[in-house]
Amino acid sequence: MEELALSLPDNRRRSRIQITAKFSRTESESVGESMSRALMYRLGFEEPELQQSFQLPNGRIARPDYLWRNAQIVGEFDGAQKYTRSKTISGKDAGQVVYEEKQREDSIRSMGLGMCRWGWNELMNPSTFASILVAAGVPRPFPRGRNV
Repeated sequence: MEELALSLPDNRRRSRIQITAKFSRTESESVGESMSRALMYRLGFEEPELQQSFQLPNGRIARPDYLWRNAQIVGEFDGAQKYTRSKTISGKDAGQVVYEEKQREDSIRSMGLGMCRWGWNELMNPSTFASILVAAGVPRPFPRGRNV
């Protein structure tokens, strides 16, 4: 990723890739998840646990992208492909994927956990992204943010 960053002519893009690389973890399942964590850090939010599994009331296993255990909040980064390419990815039509995701979210909320979601549009607008996390109650020990 560092090699990619150095090849970019635009300093702003180069910086974003370098920050993303710094926050990449094997538990992150996409670039969007890593970029989300980098922005969480920069905006002063508590670092979440990644991909933590737990059993839902219906017996299924949930493994949200982010868990703020002490605040009892889970977070999900959703790229559009999960829905727009659902037939290719899972063999299910988009409506079925949306319905199953809604059931999963309802089960998570029934356990007393808060939940927040965002996608690329929200992630590309730091104030919008921060508003989503604040509204969900994600701890923010450094409200003025941090330098990376």
